[in-house]
Amino acid sequence: MKKALSYIGIRIIFVFLLLINSCGKREQQREIDVNTQIQPTEIKIEAENLTDSSEQFQVESLVSGAIYVKALSEGWIAFDVNVPVEGRYKSKIQVCSDSKRAVICWIEDCCDNKDGKIYNISGDINLKNLSNFSVESENGVPLKKGLHKMKLHFNDSLKIDGVRFTLLGEHKNAPKETTQKMGG
Repeated sequence: MKKALSYIGIRIIFVFLLLINSCGKREQQREIDVNTQIQPTEIKIEAENLTDSSEQFQVESLVSGAIYVKALSEGWIAFDVNVPVEGRYKSKIQVCSDSKRAVICWIEDCCDNKDGKIYNISGDINLKNLSNFSVESENGVPLKKGLHKMKLHFNDSLKIDGVRFTLLGEHKNAPKETTQKMGG
């Protein structure tokens, strides 16, 4: 009888150890899942990779080897953005201006749309006395996954290093769809 009780005790301890080990693995898996969800996604578009422009521009480089686009007057440059993850993105532009007046920039999305609307996704970004390249940014906007045709607009001459989009939060579908009843 004592042997049977000690055998049962050993089995209980063994099952208990298995449960503890299993819970530890689940916790590690949960930590991995959480960590992979919060890794930032940044999309960087170099200005020299522009696809079109409204005005004449020059491609120049700094002593460091960094390449930038010098827009000689007011206008826009177009570029393609491939968004890998649907979500809310913060837009940033890296620019420099020698202008005595404030230069206004803004980013347009869906510039190849058929509805004739202008989609200003950054709002006006006011650049004043920027003698060195600096990053100016605005609040985030939702972007769908896929290719976006965009333009960076500006109202004066400007040196443009690039545009960046940083993922603030991934879009998640609601668990349940609801429909609104219009009758009654």
